[in-house]
Amino acid sequence: MRRLIEFFARQGLFSELLTILVIGVGLITLAMIKKETFPNVQYDIITVYTSFPGAAPSEVEKLVTNPLEQELKEVDGIKKIQSVSMESLSGIIIQLDPDQTTQDEAKNDIEEVIDRYQDLPEDADEPRVTSIESKIFPVVEVAVSGGKDAFHLKESARFIEEEIEKISQVARVDRRGEQEYEVRVEVSSQKLQDYQLSLTEVIAALREQNVSIPGGTFTQMDKGIARDIIVRTEGQFSDIEDVKKTVVRSNDLGRPIVLGDIASVSMGLKKAQIRHRVNAKDSIRLVVMKKESADAITLIDKLKKLVDKDLDRTHLEKIELEYINDMSILIRRRLGVLSNNLAVGLFLVVFVLTIFLPFRVSLITAIGIPFSFLGAMWYFHINDISLNLITMMGLIIVIGMLVDDAVVVTENAIRRMEEGEEPMDAAIKGTQQIWGAVFASVMTTVLAFFPMTIMTGIFGKFVSFIPLGVICALIISLFECYFVLPYHVGRWVTLQHVAKPTKGFRLHFDRIWTKVIHEYGLLIHKITKWRWGVLLLFFVWLGVTGFVATSLMRTVLFPPKGIDQLLIKAKAPNGTTLEQTLEMMRPVEELVATLPEDELLNYVTSAGEHRQR
Repeated sequence: MRRLIEFFARQGLFSELLTILVIGVGLITLAMIKKETFPNVQYDIITVYTSFPGAAPSEVEKLVTNPLEQELKEVDGIKKIQSVSMESLSGIIIQLDPDQTTQDEAKNDIEEVIDRYQDLPEDADEPRVTSIESKIFPVVEVAVSGGKDAFHLKESARFIEEEIEKISQVARVDRRGEQEYEVRVEVSSQKLQDYQLSLTEVIAALREQNVSIPGGTFTQMDKGIARDIIVRTEGQFSDIEDVKKTVVRSNDLGRPIVLGDIASVSMGLKKAQIRHRVNAKDSIRLVVMKKESADAITLIDKLKKLVDKDLDRTHLEKIELEYINDMSILIRRRLGVLSNNLAVGLFLVVFVLTIFLPFRVSLITAIGIPFSFLGAMWYFHINDISLNLITMMGLIIVIGMLVDDAVVVTENAIRRMEEGEEPMDAAIKGTQQIWGAVFASVMTTVLAFFPMTIMTGIFGKFVSFIPLGVICALIISLFECYFVLPYHVGRWVTLQHVAKPTKGFRLHFDRIWTKVIHEYGLLIHKITKWRWGVLLLFFVWLGVTGFVATSLMRTVLFPPKGIDQLLIKAKAPNGTTLEQTLEMMRPVEELVATLPEDELLNYVTSAGEHRQR
């Protein structure tokens, strides 16, 4: 190690180029690195949703949820199964044990079990198996409200959705609170009697004629050339008129009885299962999901430019748009904290070191902060690690530690210069003398954070990204301290820079500092003289603080301050309709709306959702 330190210190051109390379490439990488809300992790949760239109919750539970739960018990690696049965929908939430299986393997096993099960009700749709992960993550929601009527609101939301999906970074857009179209056929009982028809015949006619059936192929000779002709029976309804023309029955003379003769056919919207209001207005929420490789800030900037400036508003009369759950606000805020801490850290390091060391020495020492930080950015980008709220937390923590090793090495080199050694020799020998102690000092911090990298569970998967930034930046700072800093100290610091001051502020400060050191030495002498009493006092203090920490202090995962969202959960009596539930929530909305504008960005009311929180 001593030879390596001396070798790199003598290679001045290499040290200068390495510094320029790391800082230059780091700045470019900082502009290119992917920025998102949270890192991509697998939650070890798989959901199975099955739609059963028109079924009551009790029927859904008996005919769909319970049988599927029974079948899923044979899958290995399942830790817990939870289910929710509601009107027309069955939801099963499967929590996996990561020590027994992976999420991909468990998903394949679950799909195989469900595919083998053939006893689902005839009207139930195929179960949808989905693995929960943060690869495709919602970054912003566009709330669409207003419009002329419900149809206009729905068409406007779909138009905006199509425009948003044209953005290359968008994976998909999910619509929440939208009512699907439905064709309502209201059959007259009197006309059924007049034509001697039954309701069963009407239903059968609609089912059998709204089809698209492949009929295979046949070969046709055309001028001696054989051509394959694809045969397909097209009978799907394209509009209401097609529905009205559905033949229910025809007599012996061939006169048909069509649906329009016995029923009123109209276009409507399905009954809503979930209703959303944004700022007390009925809304459709467009949840924008970003692609795994996309940058959240870039995506949201493009989306806002599209919606606010480039969107054709010809068909959006009386439509109001609102951004909710905008994750770019959190990312920009954390990036601001990171950049501010970096700038303040550089200033304070230079300022504090200037008090004790010459100004030029302070600048050379402070180079370790941008060198280590931008080197960490380079490492993140190479290993496809994004700059997110978790990794930025680790970088914010480590900023104050990045020059600890450089300060020790520089101060030791300066001490040797003051004793008469040449700058380069003092820098090399000063680093060689204490490289082991510096290494041990940095490794204690690295080892303190290392256990966080092997935490288990979903929380552990997120927390493991915090020590990643800390450890990476500290190791890079140690590299800079050993192989770059000695040359800078030996090349840019001369004996004149470290000479004792003869006048000015530093002379007065040195005199004060000498007195402080003298008093500190007397205190240490007294402590060592009464060491057993001091040791006893230490253990008493340790016991008191331990008692206070375990008995009187609260233990919480996150502090209550700085919360960006507030959730108000309400439950209405069984049988309450969505409209009644929304009306019951109006007083709460009015109360929330009285909050100051600088505290309230927007508020969302959802009726019909069941949340486990």
